[in-house]
Amino acid sequence: CDDQKHARTLAFWKGDGFGENFEFDIADTPCKKVLHGEVCHYRQGLQVLFPRDKLAADWQAESYLGVPMLDEINRVIGHIAILDDKPMEAEPGSVDLLKIFAARAAAELKRQKAEDELRAALQEGERMREELAHLAHQNRVSTMGELAASLAHEIKQPISAAMTDARTCSRWLTRDHPDLAEAQTAASRVVKDVARASEIIGRVRSLFKKDSLQQEEVEINELIQEM
Repeated sequence: CDDQKHARTLAFWKGDGFGENFEFDIADTPCKKVLHGEVCHYRQGLQVLFPRDKLAADWQAESYLGVPMLDEINRVIGHIAILDDKPMEAEPGSVDLLKIFAARAAAELKRQKAEDELRAALQEGERMREELAHLAHQNRVSTMGELAASLAHEIKQPISAAMTDARTCSRWLTRDHPDLAEAQTAASRVVKDVARASEIIGRVRSLFKKDSLQQEEVEINELIQEM
């Protein structure tokens, strides 16, 4: 009973087996006092005492014994109720035994609720991580549109340089007296320019990957000198 108005069964024993769980309003039932922390025993005349209790009438219940289930701060989190179609005595030993059973059941109910809350928190955390990854991916894709012109220039620059160096290398090799040293230098610049273009393309592709961002240290002086 979470709102002190409605209750739902977690286990219902009919005498010959478990019955289907159900919900009910606690008003005008003997369970109301129990769910407010009292141990209630009605030896007989239950339907006369609670004429509006439809379940008691349907079961032809004559007697009732109810014990609250308390948590570690004595807050009621449920109850155990016994109904019979005959008068029911409630000896002190029987009530004490039922209290022990109620305490054990309360501890189990508390554990189950804690597990449910933890499971829900883990699922919510996973959902938030997925949502953040999705938002980061959308942000990177959106940024790509704004950087398209600049990236096109960045890629074109090393390709143009590589083409110039390749032509220079060709001229050094096709002279009447080929200069292999100069050709080698030009070819090295081609390799460097192509590697630079490949690096730029690789960084652009990484922006489209739906993954977490990777951080790395950068040598600012080298970036300035390159610019």
